Amino acid sequence: MSNLKATKGAPISARKWNQLVDRLPTEAAGQGVGGNRLWQTSVLTVNDSGSNRDIGDLVVLSGFDGPTDSVFDALESAVFTAESPSWHTSISALGVYTEPTPSNERGMVAIAGMALVKLKTAPDSSHTHVFIDHATPTQCVSGYSGFAKILSGVTIQTTEYAIVSMGECQNLWRYELKTNSAAPGPTNATLHDRRGDDFGTISLLDPLSLMSDQKTGDQGWCINCGNEFEAIQAPCG
Repeated sequence: MSNLKATKGAPISARKWNQLVDRLPTEAAGQGVGGNRLWQTSVLTVNDSGSNRDIGDLVVLSGFDGPTDSVFDALESAVFTAESPSWHTSISALGVYTEPTPSNERGMVAIAGMALVKLKTAPDSSHTHVFIDHATPTQCVSGYSGFAKILSGVTIQTTEYAIVSMGECQNLWRYELKTNSAAPGPTNATLHDRRGDDFGTISLLDPLSLMSDQKTGDQGWCINCGNEFEAIQAPCG
């Protein structure tokens, strides 16, 4: 029980509170809250982002932090380190917190299935997907490309959210060069979704120099591959 003791001024996580409730006798704990929870695949994480995290915040799984004495220990007690995303060098293993989790404490993160993600602004009714916001990487923005499909926008009090289906991604994007092509090296470009909405600046990769003749302002298509965006085709001349 010593691990459940709170220190003065420290926030208490949902996990720690639930551990306390689970140890109470039934007559003291009361009835559980009803309702249907979102179906999802979640993993236990240690919040190493440097800040307290809330439901809907984005994180990146950065490594295994569980026991390694045997394969059984690793599988049965799997824990991962969760860090803040960084645009766009650390976005390849995104997850969404499903419970409030103070810094350096443990909390559950959804990596697949349905999840509630925090949005910077309310989604347009025609938007289909969400993606990480380049300016505020712990939140999402909606558009026509992204890592999760929008099922519905939700306003909770004054905060905008979306219920999404993680894993149903749309990896096709557009780009517009900010400089002449530096292929086969990276080239600075503006990232647009499939319909032209601006999503920030990227280092566009073109290792086969397919678009090496492109100049500043030229556009084309690219795909998101983990932390990278790679050119796949330019408009035919």
